[in-house]
Amino acid sequence: MGLIPNAQFKTSEAKLAPGDFLLFFTDGVIEVEDKAGHDFGVEGLRQSIRSNLDQPIESLLKAIISDVYNFAGSTVLTDDACLVVAEV
Repeated sequence: MGLIPNAQFKTSEAKLAPGDFLLFFTDGVIEVEDKAGHDFGVEGLRQSIRSNLDQPIESLLKAIISDVYNFAGSTVLTDDACLVVAEV
């Protein structure tokens, strides 16, 4: 966000309702690799979110982090990883 001068980004609009949330994440979350060198990826993140949607937001974040660690086989990541949630 803002690191590349004069960058062009696609924009879109969506209506949010009570109970909806926005999840912001750094590339360090989706670029986590397993022992075979496969990325957790956006699909891994989507699956983690879908599997834990019934939980409160704080628990959802903890579950995502746990899924990332389990995928990596370690709690030590090689890149920065950050998750931020904005709940409506």
